[in-house]
Amino acid sequence: MPTILGWGITLFSVNIFWIFFRAINLNNAIKVLKAMFIINTNSFLISLKYKNALNNSMGNKLILLLLVIAILISIFSINSSQKKDIFKTTKFRFLECLLFLFSSIMLVNRLASFLYFNF
Repeated sequence: MPTILGWGITLFSVNIFWIFFRAINLNNAIKVLKAMFIINTNSFLISLKYKNALNNSMGNKLILLLLVIAILISIFSINSSQKKDIFKTTKFRFLECLLFLFSSIMLVNRLASFLYFNF
């Protein structure tokens, strides 16, 4: 199976099964799936109304460019298994990890204010 097809099938499956995982009951999950896949004519007409405004804006081109860049980065960058293979354990790396651990502990232990105190 081609890699991109496998990614697509995996993403589609996760999205569908996540609905069943998060729904309160089966009826709610089916309602959400119907809303996702059955085209509502009212919302379709509303989207046609704004189609020209969106096509004339620079936003679509920028989003498409960023999407292409993100896909290229995800395809051609090295993954965690490849990073593990090239990771060299040295004394400097050990000190980096200790410093990171110490910093994390210090940041977690500081006093946190209650966010909703004034509400």
